[in-house]
Amino acid sequence: MDYFGIFMLAWGAYTLGQMHVMKKNGTIPKGVMVSKKATIPNNADVAGFIRNMYWKGMVLGCLGCIMGISDMVKLSYPQPQIVTIIVYCVFFASLAVFGICLKKAQKKFLHM
Repeated sequence: MDYFGIFMLAWGAYTLGQMHVMKKNGTIPKGVMVSKKATIPNNADVAGFIRNMYWKGMVLGCLGCIMGISDMVKLSYPQPQIVTIIVYCVFFASLAVFGICLKKAQKKFLHM
């Protein structure tokens, strides 16, 4: 049993759920998009932040789920090592890009 695949699938599903809650409620979840200790200023453009980061978070959550499923499937159905390496590289590159976009959106919309 590969716990990394299970963890990544759960993380991806959690991220997708938090993005859905963010879009539905119009609030930014603490601990996911901003630090738990951060305070969002009154003049922040929360709606603009949500519009900007929603689809990026959804893509990252989907990629996390795909990575987790791919990691679990490789135990039952051996696949070429290059496929696993490509999936890992795509996920971690998208995670880095998401982090950069998140910091820019926090500065632009939340003035943090």
